[in-house]
Amino acid sequence: MNVLNVFVFNMQRLAAGEWFTARVSSCGLFHIAYPSAPEALKTELRALYGQLCQDDMPMVRRSAATNLGKFAATVEAPHLKVDIMSMFDDLTQDDQDSVRLLAVEGCAALGKLLEPQDCVAHILPVIVKFSQDKSWRVRYMVANQLYELCEAVGPEPT
Repeated sequence: MNVLNVFVFNMQRLAAGEWFTARVSSCGLFHIAYPSAPEALKTELRALYGQLCQDDMPMVRRSAATNLGKFAATVEAPHLKVDIMSMFDDLTQDDQDSVRLLAVEGCAALGKLLEPQDCVAHILPVIVKFSQDKSWRVRYMVANQLYELCEAVGPEPT
């Protein structure tokens, strides 16, 4: 067995763990394993990360939101537009403001990875929605990240 197989096996074990702490820890490992994985395993890893983005525990969803940008940077462009944006949409519509405020940072990270027209179509509406969020913490995070968000979206729409 090679190192990648052992690493991915342990990461999958953590992601499927009964205790939320194991699932939280697994979120930070996907961006390490994904680039070296074969195509079939990449599909499985994207699906597993999607499950973590919809986990019952907000702590797991927060960890998924925090690490989404790092994971997205390793994902191929076609999967970025479909799979990662679907996960991002789930996180931006979360009931917990602590998850949504971490998704604000994901806006900037994803915006830099997307084509400009995709960024305007997908990221800009989320930024506008977050700037009007009912939670002051989410609005504060938008203000705090404004430079990075504007940099990601580009000069035309801003």
